[in-house]
Amino acid sequence: MPTGTATATVQLPDGVGFLAVTLTTAVGTKGADPEGWTTWTSDAPLPLSPITGATHLEIQSLVTGLSTVITRNLHPELLDLDVL
Repeated sequence: MPTGTATATVQLPDGVGFLAVTLTTAVGTKGADPEGWTTWTSDAPLPLSPITGATHLEIQSLVTGLSTVITRNLHPELLDLDVL
């Protein structure tokens, strides 16, 4: 199954510290086992909470929205695969 990956830098509530969180969301999950559809890792000293179905849907929606905005703003020549 292909995946989409994004890394976000998150500022901690102390206003000083930062941590990186990498999200990987499976694409084309129709009919697949939902476990592992979305995973995340972080450089935080403590683990992140397990991903629930609701969290998976939130992450997938956000990554899809971000991809749409970026794709819409790409130079037109980048969208012509024959040029690459």
